[in-house]
Amino acid sequence: MLAIFVVVAFFAWSTQHVRVTNWWDADEYSRTTEQLAAGQTPTRAAPYVYRLAAPWIVATVSPGNIAGGFLVLNLVATAASTLLLLAWLRRFVAAWWIRVMLTALFVITWHAPTRFLFYYPVYVDPLLFPFLISGLIVSDRITREGPASTLVATLVGLVVAGTFVREVMLIVPIALLLSNRRYWRIARLWAPLIAGGIVIAITHALVQPRATDYSFAGAALQQVRTKPLFTWVLAWFITYGPLLAVLLFGWRTAIAVFKDRVYLAWYVLAFTGLSYVGGQDTERLLYWSMPGIYAVLACAIDQNRHALHNTYLAAVIVVTQLLSARVFWSIPSPSLGVPEFSQTPRNAWSYGIVNRLLVIDDFHWNLYSNFGSRSFHALELALYIALAAVICGWMLWIAKKRKVVRAQGFEPWTPAV
Repeated sequence: MLAIFVVVAFFAWSTQHVRVTNWWDADEYSRTTEQLAAGQTPTRAAPYVYRLAAPWIVATVSPGNIAGGFLVLNLVATAASTLLLLAWLRRFVAAWWIRVMLTALFVITWHAPTRFLFYYPVYVDPLLFPFLISGLIVSDRITREGPASTLVATLVGLVVAGTFVREVMLIVPIALLLSNRRYWRIARLWAPLIAGGIVIAITHALVQPRATDYSFAGAALQQVRTKPLFTWVLAWFITYGPLLAVLLFGWRTAIAVFKDRVYLAWYVLAFTGLSYVGGQDTERLLYWSMPGIYAVLACAIDQNRHALHNTYLAAVIVVTQLLSARVFWSIPSPSLGVPEFSQTPRNAWSYGIVNRLLVIDDFHWNLYSNFGSRSFHALELALYIALAAVICGWMLWIAKKRKVVRAQGFEPWTPAV
C-alpha cells in the first residue's frame, strides 16, 4: 500500500503543473504561520486563525519555506492516513482486495489529500484525517470492548490533538455519545468532548482574530439560501464517483452497518449536514465523511460481490471511476480565462463540451458542484444518475440470472486484536 502511495505521490508531483499557495484559505494559514514563526500573536481572519496545529508545526520546523513545510507535513499526514484507513477497513471486511481497492481510491482521487496537496499545499485538511480515522478506530473499540480507561484516555488525546487541527474533530466524541444513551451516564466518556471544548477555548484565547462579520450560523444560513439542492446531490457523485451506485444497490447492507455501529451513522450524518451548510466547497466538507462511507461501501461490495462478478461491469465501473477521480488529468489553473460557446469555433464544440464536463485542461470551476456552470452541472448530474441506474440495473440482472439473493444485511465482523 505504501508503494501505491509513493507511486501516486510521485505521479501527482510530476504531472501537477499548477500550484496555488496564497489564495483563499491558504493565504490565512500562510500568514498565521508567518506570525507564529516571528513570535507574534496570530491576527488573521476567523475561523482559520483558530486552527493552530499545522501552522505551528510548519512555523517550528520550516519557517523559511512555509509552502514547502506544509507540503511535507501534509505528505507525512496522508501517508499515515493511508495506513490507518487500511486498519480501519479491516474492522469491517476480511477481503484484503476490498480494503486495498478503497484505500487506493483514497490515494488516487483528485480532491483527496495525496494529489490535491500538490496543487494546494497550504491547507490543514490532510493533517485532520489521521485523527478522524484514529478516533473512529478507538470509538469502534469502545463500542465493541467497553469504555476501558485506556481507550477513553487514547480518545481524549486524539480529540485534543485533532481539535487543534480543526474544530470538526469534536464530531467524533459527539457521535460516540449519541450512539448509546447508556454512555451519557458514564462520566469518563464525556472527557473527550470536554477536552475538545477546552482546546477550542484555548485556541480562541491564544489569538486575536481580525475583525470580520463571520459567524457559523450566518454562514450556514447563507449556504441554505444560495446553494441549490441539486448541486449537493451532484457533490456526492463528484466526491465518491460511480462506486456510489454499488452503495445504493447495497442500501440494505448500509443500513445494517449503521444499525450495528450507530456512532458511525451519527458521524456520517453530521458531515452530510455540514457539507451542505458548512461552506461553498461542498466536496471537501463531504469527503470528511470518507471513513464512514468507505466502511459501508466496503461491506456493500463484500455482501454483493456475486452481483459484481462480471468482466464488462467491472470494466465499466473501473474506467468511469478513474475518469471521475481525474487520474488522467491534473488540476487546471483557476485563473485561466474561458471563452463562451458563442466565441468557440463550431468544429471545436465537441471538445468544448467534453472539456467542460471532464475539466481536462480548462474550466477549473466546473470541478466543483457549487461553482462553475449550472447547466453543465445539471447535465453532469443527469449522466451520473444514468450511469448509477445502469450499474444498479446490471447488478440486479446478474443477481437474478445467477439466482443470488440480494444481501439483507451483513455479518458483523471484527478482527482479532
